Amino acid sequence: MAHCWHRGTCLSAIFTGWLLALLVPLIPALPSTSLDTLAGNSTSLAIPFSLPAPDIPTVIAWDKDLIILATGNFRPNFSVPVAEPYQPRFRVDPTSGSLNITALIPDDAGVYTVSLRPLGGTEQKANITLRVYEEVRDVSVSPSPAVAYEGDISVTFTCSPDLGSVTWTKDGQSLGEDPRFQLSGGSLKINYPQRTDAGSYRCTVSNPFSSGTGMASLTVYCEYK
Repeated sequence: MAHCWHRGTCLSAIFTGWLLALLVPLIPALPSTSLDTLAGNSTSLAIPFSLPAPDIPTVIAWDKDLIILATGNFRPNFSVPVAEPYQPRFRVDPTSGSLNITALIPDDAGVYTVSLRPLGGTEQKANITLRVYEEVRDVSVSPSPAVAYEGDISVTFTCSPDLGSVTWTKDGQSLGEDPRFQLSGGSLKINYPQRTDAGSYRCTVSNPFSSGTGMASLTVYCEYK
């Protein structure tokens, strides 16, 4: 229960809080879409909202992670230069306003923001999240083979390359809920290995475009004395 030293002070605080709640505007979330792409390919980031009429003077801007990529007059006289570091792979389409990117690289991944400012109209903005995946090849697990002793603190397998989601199995079965098994990125750590942990471990690296597997064996001996 709240206590007030002075009634006026308490009422003033309540009124101030109520007034601030009315005055602070709600910031609407930008429309957003996402796109999965493969490194080396080309892609086009389409504007996910309706364009102004062709005869309305309109300024367009594209940026990535708050870094300006291209900005200029979209209509009626198209002139949208691309920042020099992104030439010639980046280009703004003069008809649709889409951002075209060729020869994609992993560093192209990120959040792209497009904005259109028509003369006398309301600015429109949207975010496009671009994910760039590499083709999964030559998956391996190290060390292979691995040797541990009961009583050891831990043994760790590392799956590489880590180019997507990584799943592990032992002797063809899921690892289950054993708390001794810790997964982190492309690594599998087995704490306090036991002889029942011996077997064949397989990691599978997968993304929307490819997948691959690697294997390694683990031998666990009785505690060394």
